[in-house]
Amino acid sequence: MERKTIGGFISALRKANGMTQKDLAEKLNVSDKTVSRWERDDGAPDLALIPVIAEIFGVTCDELLRGERKPESKRTAEPDETSAKSEKQRKRILTMNLSKYRAHSFIAMGISVLGLIAAMICNLGFLRAYIGFFVGTVFYTGALLFQAIFVNSAFLSVSDESLTGVEINRFKASVVNIAKRTACVTLTLFGITLPLIIFPYDTYVGLAANSWLRYGSLFGILAFLVFGVIFYFLNAHLLKIGIYSMSEKEERVYWHNHKLKRLCAIASVVILAVTFLIQSSVNGAVSPWSLAEGKQFSDFDSFIAYMEQDIPDYYYQYGDGNSIVQAAPNYSNFYYDQFENEITVDEDLRTEVRIEDGTEEGKVVCEYIYRNKTVYSVQPSNSEDGLPITVFTHDDLRIAQQNLNIINIGFIVLYCLELLGTVLIYRARRVKPLKQ
Repeated sequence: MERKTIGGFISALRKANGMTQKDLAEKLNVSDKTVSRWERDDGAPDLALIPVIAEIFGVTCDELLRGERKPESKRTAEPDETSAKSEKQRKRILTMNLSKYRAHSFIAMGISVLGLIAAMICNLGFLRAYIGFFVGTVFYTGALLFQAIFVNSAFLSVSDESLTGVEINRFKASVVNIAKRTACVTLTLFGITLPLIIFPYDTYVGLAANSWLRYGSLFGILAFLVFGVIFYFLNAHLLKIGIYSMSEKEERVYWHNHKLKRLCAIASVVILAVTFLIQSSVNGAVSPWSLAEGKQFSDFDSFIAYMEQDIPDYYYQYGDGNSIVQAAPNYSNFYYDQFENEITVDEDLRTEVRIEDGTEEGKVVCEYIYRNKTVYSVQPSNSEDGLPITVFTHDDLRIAQQNLNIINIGFIVLYCLELLGTVLIYRARRVKPLKQ
């Protein structure tokens, strides 16, 4: 009498259902070699897999363990306990597949990080900004391709008809969310790398680290926002075409929040646009010249005395702001006028103050020897004699520019507060997703 075995029974059931060893292995999340060993009776399935195998082939656990089907007259329905074990095992397989996909996503994310590191080495180490951009882009493209392959593999792992229902939908939704986060990292790093091809002087000059940090941060944020807009529409499209589905209650919650996101985004764009127009108007109306205090002189003698102080050059500030260095005078040994005649230093430094009088050259109201190099600009008034005369030094304009920068920083803070306010309003008014 032929001996009945589990392996022989699995082999017969597999062939009767038109499945290969690899097909069965994928459904059970094991290797095809493992299935082959079972069928050769070199081993047996784990007890936790018995309910799943039984459900795949439409037999009972008892029949599978006995290695043969029971006669129709003796066949009875499996107890509810067996069905519960089968459901538990299906959830276990889903959890294992999701964990496997999450590990693959970390690999794709690591490839993206390697792309940024490669771009940094090319730019900062070899001063090849363009090459750094293209090398980084190759890594980012590879990361996205791998991610697409991993998503497809994860979806195929739950394509079995026996795996249906809410758990499958949640599995697919989890896969999409993980893919979203991974793609967001990749595209944000691409945005950070983008300045390498936009701002370098030429092919053989790298982008300075401080410039790359400044522009890279800006482009990274823009890439992040663009990705958010893309995925807003993509996620809804995937739901509509049935890549994954939700329960009726979950779908109502999703579309309510989806609409709220759109309204908050539109409101945010309008508010930011109005703030930007206000900032542009302020920057157009306010300049360093209008903010600079300057020094006024109501008579020519005090003005001339101030301008003829022998101060070689204005002060430069370096490093952390504590080191002050005064530049050396830049006087030549020989000076020449427009007719190539040799003149003295004082004659070379002699300067005129002119005001408008209806002629092309204007009216000369004062002459002085320009020795005070801390002065950046001299502006006479519109009076008949040009008095009072306002003198702006380099320090005056530097401080004025700092004040203008503070105004613009204030607008940047306002942008952030507006975005934060929109996010807080959304979170306050959204319907929280149903607990899974």
